[in-house]
Amino acid sequence: MCRYSPLHNVRRPWERSPDQQLQYPSTMLLTADHDDRVVPLHSLKLLATLQHVLCTSLEDSPQTNPIIGRIECKAGHGAGRPTQKMIDEAADRYGFMAKMLDAVWSD
Repeated sequence: MCRYSPLHNVRRPWERSPDQQLQYPSTMLLTADHDDRVVPLHSLKLLATLQHVLCTSLEDSPQTNPIIGRIECKAGHGAGRPTQKMIDEAADRYGFMAKMLDAVWSD
């Protein structure tokens, strides 16, 4: 089971190939604090592990791509969420993607 677990497979990619400046891709994990189907603990633990493994020594880490989490407060798995919360989450997702892709918005 550990072979399939993202949490148990967090490694420093630059230690596997010291001659290459490898890093994790830009990552945004989404969760909600009252989700009863997917416990937010899993996302939070993965974020904490990534932060610990990749950023313990910032001087030695080539990791420049952001790894962030978005925790929706007072929300569950998705069904029945107010429209404004859905709009806010979509705006954050698209904003993150646009920033990471250097997209230029046009009217």
